[in-house]
Amino acid sequence: MVSIQLQDSVAAALAANAQAEGLSLQAYLERLAGAPAAPVPPSGDELERLFDEASVAGPDPSCTYTRADIYLDHD
Repeated sequence: MVSIQLQDSVAAALAANAQAEGLSLQAYLERLAGAPAAPVPPSGDELERLFDEASVAGPDPSCTYTRADIYLDHD
């Protein structure tokens, strides 16, 4: 790991830009550098939206489960 020295005002501006884009400072700097960054997990609001969409659509009718699929621990 490398550390760099920045003026406080520059560090604050970078942190503000990262926050505005919903990224950590590290992810923001990696993106600026063109380095492949780890995927950012969805936010709580995004997860809730995805779950709501899935529940409105309901289960996939093509999915069928046997009793053995559901009750793996006993017959």
